[in-house]
Amino acid sequence: MSTLRFFLFSSSLSWRMQKNEVPLKIFLSTFAIRILCQSLFFVWIANVLGGERMMKFALYGNVLIPAVHILMIDVFNVIREEIDEQRLDLLTISKSSLLLIVIGRSIVYFLKAFLIIIFTYSIIGSLLTKGLEHWIYFISALPLLLLFALSAYCLGVFLSSLNFGNVINQMIPNTVVVSLMLVGNFTIPVESLPRVMQVVSEFLPLRHGVDAFRDYMVSHVPYWTNINFYLEIMTMAIYGVVGYAIYLYSVKKARLQPIK
Repeated sequence: MSTLRFFLFSSSLSWRMQKNEVPLKIFLSTFAIRILCQSLFFVWIANVLGGERMMKFALYGNVLIPAVHILMIDVFNVIREEIDEQRLDLLTISKSSLLLIVIGRSIVYFLKAFLIIIFTYSIIGSLLTKGLEHWIYFISALPLLLLFALSAYCLGVFLSSLNFGNVINQMIPNTVVVSLMLVGNFTIPVESLPRVMQVVSEFLPLRHGVDAFRDYMVSHVPYWTNINFYLEIMTMAIYGVVGYAIYLYSVKKARLQPIK
């Protein structure tokens, strides 16, 4: 099987597995309701505490965070499962690209996250934003949101490449999402946090992506001229490359010393 055919087969298989795990009816009747309730709750809290200005701030962060949460858990579970279930044995004898194996098994979740962002904004944006102008900006921001979803995917790959033991591993995705909500400028303005948290926030993936999205939707600053857009590309590349490198290193190490 050629490299391209292998990648397409792996991606198609992953998509079919996803449809079987979470059919559309199940998604709309469970996950969709939870996503909308979660986003609306934090936006409502922001409106109560800070008025319309804070409501808008929280709106453009919280239409993104549910997709990040689901994407990171999906990617983390898929890639960690390859390791924890000891399927590294199979990868050690594979003639296809190890990188394509990993991407093919998990890339469908990047597309899923992108669609969740569109779904979430379609409902919440319509409820909380007047007029139609915001739709023009949202549609033109789709390339930025693709970048955002890809950055979240790279973060999921990075987290799944780490191994702190089964108990801690299961806590990582939720812990990271909560941390992002606190210091990632999604719900709380980072300027209101202690200085050390502001510094940490600068190095977090997704932080600059949500800033670029918010600046574009609220202040109409073109994201392609916004420094945050390019900072997000840089952090995405770092986390993605490092995550894949660690994972592929573990497979290559297993090739030298196969798992018994």
